[in-house]
Amino acid sequence: MVQGTVSGTSVTATNIIDGKFGGFGGRGTGSHTGTASPRVGGTVTAVNGNSITVTNAPKSGTPVVYTVDVSNAKITQRGAKGTTPTTITPSAITVGERVMVRGTVGGTSVTATNVTVMPATTVSATATSTQ
Repeated sequence: MVQGTVSGTSVTATNIIDGKFGGFGGRGTGSHTGTASPRVGGTVTAVNGNSITVTNAPKSGTPVVYTVDVSNAKITQRGAKGTTPTTITPSAITVGERVMVRGTVGGTSVTATNVTVMPATTVSATATSTQ
């Protein structure tokens, strides 16, 4: 995953993570390279109708805050290991949940096509169990 400032199809990187997306219990959502849609990951810090605010806080450096339009996105909520993900509506997303968003990224605005939601309680339990 690359964190930084997006301009068109270019990214000025402030942080590069090689490996699985943290907070998803080692169950990354696939490759972060190639021709897949751009991705933004982080914690939901606000929900307003079909718009969510996602803050990507790297271990060092300045957090990046994204405004994400989820009005036409497929939203999937993941639960504990071994459970089947469910499709949810934007109103079911809550502050504190971790998300991985795919879609069109322009600066700090994102038009989502897919959103994967991991409830905050599941992230905490997963993080505790893998330490």
